[in-house]
Order: sequence, then structure tokens, then C-alpha cells
Amino acid sequence: GNPFIWTMAMRLGALARRGPLVSSPRVWSRRLASEEALPEKPRRSRPSRERRRRVLSELALRRDALEAGASESGLGVGLKVSAVIERSPALMPEPEPWEDAMFRLEARLSVHDSYEFPEEVYGKPSDAEIPFELASRTTQADLEDDRRSLERRLVDSLFLVVRGADGWRFPETVIDGDEKLRHAAERAMTETIGTELYTYTVGNAPLGLWFDTAPPDQRHTLGLYGFRHYFIKAIVVDLYNTGPVHLNPDLASDFAWITQAEFQDYLSDQDKVHFFSHMLAPALA
Repeated sequence: GNPFIWTMAMRLGALARRGPLVSSPRVWSRRLASEEALPEKPRRSRPSRERRRRVLSELALRRDALEAGASESGLGVGLKVSAVIERSPALMPEPEPWEDAMFRLEARLSVHDSYEFPEEVYGKPSDAEIPFELASRTTQADLEDDRRSLERRLVDSLFLVVRGADGWRFPETVIDGDEKLRHAAERAMTETIGTELYTYTVGNAPLGLWFDTAPPDQRHTLGLYGFRHYFIKAIVVDLYNTGPVHLNPDLASDFAWITQAEFQDYLSDQDKVHFFSHMLAPALA
């Protein structure tokens, strides 16, 4: 018969006599117990109910103040929407000690349970080393602190802010008539930063709702006491194939890609910084 088939049959028979291919939980327990103790995995918890209630209570107070001011002044309340454009992390963060220990343990178990195939399958092993060097996790944009670059802080989420006449903010616009929130947010992006940034608007529901009071010297000009301000999320689809940001000089003079922790360096309203920290926080804090 075919010597290759005969060799494979003998190998498979020997493998079958070693025992089941899938180890039982009891076997895994013995193996784990024989290894060094793994570092304890840190527990993550959701924001407390008291914290969420406090945020909602603060928003309710702002809403009541806006509606009361509009009623007393005889002015209306408009609708505004901002596009929250996020560049998602491009790299995984450095593993925690317990993760690194688990990776090493899994590698040892994999080698222990591995099966050495005959040379007829993969050929004779080679001792030649393939040159390989890990790329640096720190980019040139990190070294130069270039906050206009999408290639900075690759392990973090970045958010696009633009500098308008009233300071730093997300790209925003006033909603026209019966315009949908999503369509208004996409229009805000097109009017403020152009069309070359490759983005996708995530859903129709807003991330959050804020209540803005218009400056006193602009209220009668606008005919509005303030705005209900919605935030719609969009993401950069392809970090390395997207186009650049082209600012409309009539709406913005500068832009920056910043992390959540850097909002306090750009916004003077600490209440809004606090609100953004909740709105943009991950599901597990």
C-alpha cells in the first residue's frame, strides 16, 4: 500500500491511544494547579446607579432652566446636532500581567498537547531564522505631538474637534425643519470638514442630549433662548485609506484629534467636559 497512508494511520492510532483529544475540566484543573498562580484579574464594574442618577439629575436641571428662561423671555428653543467623529483604537493595549501570564500558560499547554507530524506532511524542519522585528507602538505623530494626525495614540479612541468662533467643539449645525438627526449630522460634517474623510454614521439614535443657553447678546437676533443639542456618532472607517480633513474657513479655523482625557484642555465649560466623559465612556468603566 501507500507508505504515506500507512504512516499516517500508525500515527493516528498512537494518538488515539493517548486518550481523548479534548481534555476534561478535571485534567485542566490539575494542569492549572501545577502551574504558578496567575495574577488576579482586575474586576470591572459598571458605573453606579447613584452616578447615573446624578448625571440625569444635572441634565434635568439644565432642561428646566432652559425651558423656564425661554418661557420668561418669550423666545423659543431650537434644535442643534453635533457629529461625534471617532477614530477607534488601531492597536490593542499592552496586556495586563494576568493576561501575559495566561498567554504564556496557554503556549506551554499548546506545546505539551501538540502533535508532531511526519516529514512526509510538512517536510524536514528548517533551522533558518526568518528576520522579524516588531514595529514601535509610538508613532512619529506621538513624538511630535501632532494632534492633527490620525496616527497618534493608536491604542486610544480619538475624537475630532474643530475651533469655531465660540471655541472648540464638535462639527455642528442647526436642524432645518423636519430634517432627521442623522441627516443633519452628516450635513454638519460635509459643511465643516468636507467630504474626503471616510466616515460612517452609526445609527439614527443620538449618543446624548445637552441643553445650551444662547449668549444674551445673540438671543433676540436668533429669536431663540437656547438649543436642545443632540450628538450623533460617526466613525472613521479606514484609518490608512481615508482622506484628509478640509476645513471650511467660514465655520472653523483649526481641528484636532484628541482623546477623551484631553477634552479638558480644549473646553472651558467643565460641566460639558463632565457630560462628555459620561457620554463617551465605554460600556464598562
